[in-house]
Amino acid sequence: MPGIRGVDYIDENGIRVLTGGLKAAAVNKAKDPDFYRKIALKAQESWRNNGRAPRGFAADPELARIAGAKGGRKSRRGPAKKEAA
Repeated sequence: MPGIRGVDYIDENGIRVLTGGLKAAAVNKAKDPDFYRKIALKAQESWRNNGRAPRGFAADPELARIAGAKGGRKSRRGPAKKEAA
């Protein structure tokens, strides 16, 4: 079915492929052979805390321990009640 994204067809693995995407990939590779490598490196860099130092509990495990202890001491049930005999 032709459209704005190109013509779609089913490839040898049974996956629907749009020719527009294949054309775009070919143009990207023609302009810069390392196009997709550079994108992967940028993604990898962003996964590493965006170049920043760790924040929150990752930066201070002792603070995490203290906060966990406070949360563990706090009860949501209220005081214990004695059973009527």
